[in-house]
Amino acid sequence: MKEVLAVTGPDAWSDALFQIEYIGRVARAAGDWELAERAGREMVRHDPSYAGGYLAVALVEEHRGDSQTAKQELAKAESLWSKADTPLRPHEAQKP
Repeated sequence: MKEVLAVTGPDAWSDALFQIEYIGRVARAAGDWELAERAGREMVRHDPSYAGGYLAVALVEEHRGDSQTAKQELAKAESLWSKADTPLRPHEAQKP
C-alpha cells in the first residue's frame, strides 16, 4: 500500500483511496482479514472523512467478534454517510 500512497499527480490522492478500498474488498473476499484490517485502517488514516474506511474497519471487527468496536466504527461511517446523497449511502447488506 505504500506504493499506492506514494504516487503523485492530480488524481493520485483519490486514486490511492479507492485502490486501498479495492485491496480491502479483495482481502475480505479471500479471507485475508489481516490485510483487510490494514487496508481499512489505512483508508481512515488517508482520509478520516471517508465513511468507507470506517465501514471496512467495522466489517473486520465484526469478523473478529468485537461487535462493540464494529458498532462504533459503523456509527462513524453512518454519521459521515448521513451527509451523502441517498444513492451514495451504503447498502444495508454491507452492515455488520
